[in-house]
Amino acid sequence: MQASKLANHHPAQALGLGHRKGLLREDYDADFVMLYENLDVLQPRINSKWLIC
Repeated sequence: MQASKLANHHPAQALGLGHRKGLLREDYDADFVMLYENLDVLQPRINSKWLIC
């Protein structure tokens, strides 16, 4: 099983939010952060919108 499903999809399903959270898919809420290898923030995406850092 993929780590992303354990960390995102399954908890969303357990909370009854699996219909809109827990996956990177069209029509789902997309809150995530892209990081550089050194873990500095490259670009966050909150409420399905890219934020400028």
